[in-house]
Amino acid sequence: MARSLSTQSFSVPSQPRNKIVRLSEARFLYETKLRELEHKFESQAAELREEYLAIILQIHKSPER
Repeated sequence: MARSLSTQSFSVPSQPRNKIVRLSEARFLYETKLRELEHKFESQAAELREEYLAIILQIHKSPER
């Protein structure tokens, strides 16, 4: 009895592939915006730190009353 051998394709069907692409794009967008937010936070924190240190320096330089 002869059996017909069929080959199984291991490619991902288009609908799940589209979902994977969309999830990948969403992750990329999230990570990009998060890096921008982190950079903005670090910049603002650095400015605040400079202001604080300037005030501390001014206090130390001022004569005692």
